[in-house]
Amino acid sequence: HAQTVLKIGYATTATSHYGVGSTAFCDDIEKGTQNRYKCQQFPSSALGGEREMIEAVQLGTLDLVNTSTGPVLAKFPSKDIIALGWTENGFRHMTNNKRDIVKPADAAGLKMRTMENKVHMDGYRTFGILPTPMAFPELFGALQQGTVDGQENPIPVILASKFAQVQKHLSLTGHVYSPALLLMSPKAWTKLS
Repeated sequence: HAQTVLKIGYATTATSHYGVGSTAFCDDIEKGTQNRYKCQQFPSSALGGEREMIEAVQLGTLDLVNTSTGPVLAKFPSKDIIALGWTENGFRHMTNNKRDIVKPADAAGLKMRTMENKVHMDGYRTFGILPTPMAFPELFGALQQGTVDGQENPIPVILASKFAQVQKHLSLTGHVYSPALLLMSPKAWTKLS
């Protein structure tokens, strides 16, 4: 049998929880198909941000994406996406360069990078946060340059992205739970037996 290579992308590093999860998923695919299928991984936003990778899955130019729920659409099949399963991302926490966030009022006035998600942005505004939607690949540089004061992500993403190099304060706010998703291109899906 000829081997089919499935391309899978994700925003964080190969050693992050997305990378470990993608590797476990790919290992199972290879074992389960007696190596007829194997994965080629594209970590660290190599193929763009999550929104771009989701669009690539819709277009069929990318087979799979392991993504946070921030940029996803509500009705998968009607949007040319096959949702394979939920994966772990974690509770989100805030980092910034201004001050500790101990109570909600401490977040007021902070310019925070948020996911490109209207519900999250509206929620942050109620705390006086200035939400700044931005694709994940742009975030480290924006924190480094002071374009935004801070960001919010689960601890594994904060660690894997080395945000401690450009952020002074980590506050364990646990303000929202954020799962992740494994999405597949219908173009790749329909080729399967």
